[in-house]
Amino acid sequence: MIELRAVEPGASLPCYEKQLSVAASQAFWEGSASAEKNYHYNEEVARAIGFPGLLISAPHLRALASEAMGHLFGDVWLRNGEIDIKFVGMVFAGATAVVRPTVAEIVVNGGSTTVVVDLRVDEGDLETRPVCVGKARVTLPDVR
Repeated sequence: MIELRAVEPGASLPCYEKQLSVAASQAFWEGSASAEKNYHYNEEVARAIGFPGLLISAPHLRALASEAMGHLFGDVWLRNGEIDIKFVGMVFAGATAVVRPTVAEIVVNGGSTTVVVDLRVDEGDLETRPVCVGKARVTLPDVR
């Protein structure tokens, strides 16, 4: 978890990196009536439409960004966090995704503090091609 006293707007927070496996992509669609016809689940279908492999789904990437916030803020994220992500690119199973969080602002309101974080998810080291962009907010408990 991060130390709030060390955080200020504009600060880069630790990146979170994870390989996007075929198994994890398929798990999002397992049991779905459309799984066998789906380019997130069936590699043959994905390749037939010109993709190099399974396309990682939006919920999978949202979960990855949320997981990154959980690593930064711990249980507080699970109770007091929210995320808003926009998908702007594609990433395929087998690639590594990197969540790059940056503190956008810190809002103190009465006894609570809300940290607003700009999120950017890139495919590996390709910082010029984001896959997702958005914001996360987490309200920290009053520590007085």
